[in-house]
Amino acid sequence: MFKKYFKLGLFTLIYIIPIYIKLKNNNIKKISAFKFLNWRNGYCYFKGMYLEKEVFVKIDVKMHLLSNDKLVYDLCKDVMKDDLVEILHYSLDSEIQFVVYEFFNSNELDENILLNELKYLDDIFRILNNLSKAGIIHRDIKLNNFLVKRGKLKIIDFTFSNSNTHKDFKEVDVNISYNCFLLEFLGAGLNPSPFLWDDYFSFYCILKSLEKEGGDLFKLKLSDYIKEADKLVGETEYRLKCGTKYYFFIRNLKIRIKEIFRMDHNYRVLH
Repeated sequence: MFKKYFKLGLFTLIYIIPIYIKLKNNNIKKISAFKFLNWRNGYCYFKGMYLEKEVFVKIDVKMHLLSNDKLVYDLCKDVMKDDLVEILHYSLDSEIQFVVYEFFNSNELDENILLNELKYLDDIFRILNNLSKAGIIHRDIKLNNFLVKRGKLKIIDFTFSNSNTHKDFKEVDVNISYNCFLLEFLGAGLNPSPFLWDDYFSFYCILKSLEKEGGDLFKLKLSDYIKEADKLVGETEYRLKCGTKYYFFIRNLKIRIKEIFRMDHNYRVLH
């Protein structure tokens, strides 16, 4: 925890003033930090006012992948206008990149909301189907990447999205070991395997995790959604070759350490 706070503090010292200056120069006012503890990997978040609207600002000072957010919005805004948070302004041509969204004052989707409103599963299916038709793989489908407000559901966070057909998407440099570790865990463990992503598979895993919740009627309705998602698994996948010698050395070392602890645990149980 101390290490995390130290990194956040160092980041703040280096970038916070230039960020504030850049946002103010782009007519963004009343700027305040947003979800400070979620800042990582060169991404940070702010609230403010732009053209008399409350806005959410996503900043990228390291990986420079925010063009993916803008690209998805441009490709999908006509068909998915109600499913996306509107982009009002952006700057993607310097060290400090940002995208300004209309602030969607909402709740993150979670299991409790789904238990009471199964209709949101229909919305997720519609969203995933439209992304698939557009050739886009989100790569990080999880409940908290959907926002809910007054019955409306929106999908967010396309920074690490990619495509097998659109060549303008940006990918992190897989020759950097840190990026390989980052991509290994992209998808929150809901992807088929490391460096393979399938949005329908992620959704299928979410649905399966809900089976232990709710009553018999809920489980009966849920089974239909599970069957439908299962049919779509494998329809749109994105695969990446990733790894450096250092990455594979550390990964194999971690696996070996886990095996040793498991063997030691089994030995203690038997004796």
